[in-house]
Amino acid sequence: HVRNNSGADNSHNTVDRFWQVDATGTPTATLTFTWATGENAALGNVNPRAQRWVSPALGWEQPISGQVNPTSQSVLVSNVSAFGPWAVALQSSPLPIELLSFTATPVDNKEVLCKWSTATEINNDFFTVERSHYASSFETVGEVDGAGNSTAVLGYSFIDEHPYMAVSYYRLKQTDFNGEFSYSKTVAVDINKNKSGVLVYPNPTTDHLIISFSAAEKEKYYIKLFDAAGRLIISKQGEALEDGNVIDVNTTNLPGGIYSLQFFTDEKLEQIKVVRK
Repeated sequence: HVRNNSGADNSHNTVDRFWQVDATGTPTATLTFTWATGENAALGNVNPRAQRWVSPALGWEQPISGQVNPTSQSVLVSNVSAFGPWAVALQSSPLPIELLSFTATPVDNKEVLCKWSTATEINNDFFTVERSHYASSFETVGEVDGAGNSTAVLGYSFIDEHPYMAVSYYRLKQTDFNGEFSYSKTVAVDINKNKSGVLVYPNPTTDHLIISFSAAEKEKYYIKLFDAAGRLIISKQGEALEDGNVIDVNTTNLPGGIYSLQFFTDEKLEQIKVVRK
């Protein structure tokens, strides 16, 4: 899997070293990957970025945003909460992310549209869309045939015509011809309560707060978290993506209590009470 998303050999854009990073418990860490000059990618060392290996079915994880290069032979990655094998490739030609995206979006508060896309597929038999009331004990909603083998970007969709009311959770299972399988990330959907298009979970929270929303592509959004005294604790902003947006807010260092979350764009403003356990 040292290829690019077009399926071509990407070793000349990849640092000649791999890292195995294991953790005890569930920490959030800052990692610095360092390598020797002789291990530089053959095409140089301009903006190298670290990527975590997920599985043969899902490929490599997207490079975590905010990476920096302290030296020409290192890359620093903040807010790491998942571990395992890592590699470093040039930002201009990353290692392949086979599952590019998976989203689940309410449609008219009656159905749930699940969409996903793949960059490459190897021996991919079929996909299974699964759902759950509480992000556990998932059940099958439907199946969609895979392409077998492909190096082109492919898009898929499935509509759950009879979703659960209130908050439920969806994930994608990918199965190979030999029976091996792997899962996508889990995404939350709120039917009836999600008319505004903004979903905040889990609430109450402990160490992380997930904000899921839809907006026009490149529309600017702002997220502000205030404590009970009205003091600004956390502030984030960015531009929306076309296929839905999921923002992870780290609340590990916040004391327990009640907070006010403001989410706003040029078109809407949402204010949501958040409880930190």
